[in-house]
Amino acid sequence: MNAHTLQTADLAVPAPVEAWPSLDLGLLDEQADAPPPFPLDVLPPLWRAWTEAAAASTVAPTDYVALSLLTAAGSLVSDRRVAPARGWVEPCILWTMLVGPPSCGKTPAVEAVCGLLRTLEHQRRYGPQASQAHTTSAPLFTNGTTIDAVLGVLREIGPRGVLLVRDEHGGWPSQMARGTRDGSAQAFWLSTWCQRGLDLGWRGKTIELDGPSLSILGTAHPDALAPALARDDSGMLARFLFVRPAPAACPRPLPLPEDEGAVTIEAVSALRRLCERPWCMRDLPLADEAHAAFEDFRRAHRVPMRDLAGREAAWWGKGPSQVLRLAGVLTFLGWAASPQGAAEPAHVPAWAIAAAARMWRDYLWPHAQATFRIAGSGGEGESRQRQVLRWLAARRLPEVSRENIRREALSQALDAAGTQRLIEDLVEGGWLQPVTPAKGGRGRRRRRWLVHPDLCGAGTAGDLGAADPDDAAPSISAISARASHASGAAAPLPAGRSDPAEKGMPPDMDPVTRTADVGGGSHGLRPPFGERAQRRREPFAQSRNSVDAAVQPSAA
Repeated sequence: MNAHTLQTADLAVPAPVEAWPSLDLGLLDEQADAPPPFPLDVLPPLWRAWTEAAAASTVAPTDYVALSLLTAAGSLVSDRRVAPARGWVEPCILWTMLVGPPSCGKTPAVEAVCGLLRTLEHQRRYGPQASQAHTTSAPLFTNGTTIDAVLGVLREIGPRGVLLVRDEHGGWPSQMARGTRDGSAQAFWLSTWCQRGLDLGWRGKTIELDGPSLSILGTAHPDALAPALARDDSGMLARFLFVRPAPAACPRPLPLPEDEGAVTIEAVSALRRLCERPWCMRDLPLADEAHAAFEDFRRAHRVPMRDLAGREAAWWGKGPSQVLRLAGVLTFLGWAASPQGAAEPAHVPAWAIAAAARMWRDYLWPHAQATFRIAGSGGEGESRQRQVLRWLAARRLPEVSRENIRREALSQALDAAGTQRLIEDLVEGGWLQPVTPAKGGRGRRRRRWLVHPDLCGAGTAGDLGAADPDDAAPSISAISARASHASGAAAPLPAGRSDPAEKGMPPDMDPVTRTADVGGGSHGLRPPFGERAQRRREPFAQSRNSVDAAVQPSAA
């Protein structure tokens, strides 16, 4: 039988198993396409220990904590610039976006790092040496939600850098991507990224910015990030390091209070060393071995550029600059944790370039791809598809309706139109096949979809009957794709069971059972309740009984 569907009076038999595409069921596992975990070995030992302790105590992914630490540390040394060649300098400024759904640990990770900065601010204002400090009131971070607020902080701190902390509320990625009609907002953000002086025309005034330094640490929900990426024509978001870790299989053991306290004290002391440096712009060249390692990275970096386009190409193109910035931050994190009296680094060492290149290529690039893929498909579109597929696999249903998926699998998270689009995507992916109903008959035709046999795991009539004992029994059209390999694979439609949600009827009604109830009485009819009703019922009962007889397994 070569036809995809065999039709009888009320029977639709799906195509044989060979007609279904071969699918990878590993896609149902949320960890299957998850980006890699953060490589803790790129951090110096002190910061590795603090990151693990902070992640455990805040129940946040290590990824969020580590990137928050790197971004905050970069804001403290933004007056140090990495210079791989004459005329090319990259400040230690990082823009980082922690991407994930609510309650996944983004805010606790940010708060863990901000807690270190708050302790530093308190010590600078009220510590023993506070009277000797010249800029004790300058904040180390701000959560200003407007350019006006950020401008106020930049003018207050003078040439020093500051960390801008933004939470996922307010749609801040879209605001950065959209900018302003005259381009002044985009010019402001770009000047803070590359420390470029700017005479900013803002609200009818000209504001002079002399090498502003602004590191950004923000959180974002994938659904909110999708429209921002779609309108990012200027490539503003391509400068962000995106982090979107997979959910942890199990929480880490909580650290002992005394252990966590000791490593936190060391971390604050190390960061204070970065703060107490004399503030002045200074360029750090690459050491000889570091220069060779960076040239190797640049050569390897050029090859994939030919195959990329759009936002991925824009993000990938920033690779050399990001590696230099990350290497500069790692260099000073290593120096901050070194014994007192160690001289400040005069060069960027080879280990920092190697660690930064590996982090960017093997870790940050997969996370950026995951962010672009999920946001580009409409927020959590892929997650909803996976949610439906996992529900189908758990229920072992051979066929479903749209309302089954919308109400039970998605808990009405989508409307009918959104559910229909999701079903069409699953059909295109080979997970579902539409059932072609028989022609003729009265009433509205039911729309149902067959489930890939490898997903539902049903191969015989017994499988179909046991697929979901708590739900409605499968209809005649719910015959397994393996029916051609087993005799009597079809089971008759039990009386009074159907998919009522698509017709707005009570659960025991469908277009046929409204007029005929097969299985009641000696002739498949209930006792008559009126001559007119009896005349309406008889033709449908005869047709329905003939179908049931055709699909009943033979006695042999």
